[in-house]
Amino acid sequence: GKNGSIVNDNTVTITGGTLNGDAFGGETLDGDAEHNIVTLTGGTTEKIYGGHSSRAGKATHNIVKLSGASALDVYGGYAKSNDTEHNTVEISSGTARSVYGGESDGTGKAKGNIATLTGGTLNSDIYGGVAASGDAVKNTVNITGDSAAGHDVYGGFSTNGNATGNIVNITGGSVRDVKGGRAANGNATDNAINIANATVNSITG
Repeated sequence: GKNGSIVNDNTVTITGGTLNGDAFGGETLDGDAEHNIVTLTGGTTEKIYGGHSSRAGKATHNIVKLSGASALDVYGGYAKSNDTEHNTVEISSGTARSVYGGESDGTGKAKGNIATLTGGTLNSDIYGGVAASGDAVKNTVNITGDSAAGHDVYGGFSTNGNATGNIVNITGGSVRDVKGGRAANGNATDNAINIANATVNSITG
């Protein structure tokens, strides 16, 4: 769906082959992308978006599941100028570059997004939620195994807003630096990190 329409309840499944482009569960310009799912069990693709609103809408409750496939950046939900809320990325095997539970550009907030790594390999950083000028609030990263070695983990990250109440849970695997919440030009408060049986370089609440 395009323009101002709501795009919801779509499912995309990729089991093999090569996609020389991006994969979208749901994509819209000014409407909201809601409850869309992308599942990859094999093959190779570039960027993956569970839900994507490229102008004015929100991206909420979208899911990306990656197992045994290869991708570049993976987004549960992305919104160009509005909110991303309650989106999820689950990686159980395969490889990916950067992982974002949800990312909001503009003044939108990233709230309640989740990125989970239970297996596989990441070649860059993993974020529960990212906001440009909005707040990153109550996002979560869960890592239970395999590797993001040499790369960082952020529960929530905001460039010009605040990072509040974000959580990182690591019970296995290897990562570099862990930050519960990071606000480059705002305040980082009430963020939490829980680590057990993992290899970590540094920790910043």
